[in-house]
Amino acid sequence: MTGCDDIRAAAAGLAALPPGDREREAAYAHARGCAGCARALRQAEALQTLLAEASPEPLSGPALARVDGILRRVRREEARRSAWAAAAVGLAPVALVALARRRTASGDWLVAPALAALAVVLAAVARRRPGLAAAGAVAGAVVAAGIAGRGGPLEAGLGFHCLALELACAAGAVAAGWAAVRRGVTALGGRLAAGAAAAGALAGDAGLHLVCRAQDSLPHLLVFHVGGVALVAVLAARLVRGLAPAE
Repeated sequence: MTGCDDIRAAAAGLAALPPGDREREAAYAHARGCAGCARALRQAEALQTLLAEASPEPLSGPALARVDGILRRVRREEARRSAWAAAAVGLAPVALVALARRRTASGDWLVAPALAALAVVLAAVARRRPGLAAAGAVAGAVVAAGIAGRGGPLEAGLGFHCLALELACAAGAVAAGWAAVRRGVTALGGRLAAGAAAAGALAGDAGLHLVCRAQDSLPHLLVFHVGGVALVAVLAARLVRGLAPAE
């Protein structure tokens, strides 16, 4: 465990681990070079000291049951958000193809479903691994461009349309995650939003491989299709950092 988000979220548990524990040592090693994580661990140690001195009464059975119920609800809501985001990602390329005036008849009918399937998988793991979702989306777009693309014009005017569609698919995936439990006890976390956005952009790229008239132009694919996914991935990474506790 070396990620700032993970360490700060689990600081209380890490501080309670015995010295020599591998996970604890890794977190403290990271904190030696990260002021924010070091502060979180110090605060957790102070809390552990206060709890040890307080000797609180054990929770009653009904209180423990209520806590367990809240934890179960939180887990269900998190799973539902991820499922809705993944469903939105899966529907995005289908919607693009259904609404398009033009469809290609090339081998992209093999590339596009593979990209769409990858996007759904990345959306499903986005909450726990937003970095993997973002990196996987960019890598998938690059590989697809290399397979489908050849020489051709940049098609800049069309490219901005493609870019806008990828951004719209990214926004749709995030909106689906938010709408899944709009009035629940949990909020849409930055990690899920970031990973879902990257997966949504890749889903948009999958659809574009079937409807974009420049889908076989390598310059167009690299600048606008891959570029759109990369832009969303960068913005998503900034979102995660922006929502992290201040240093």
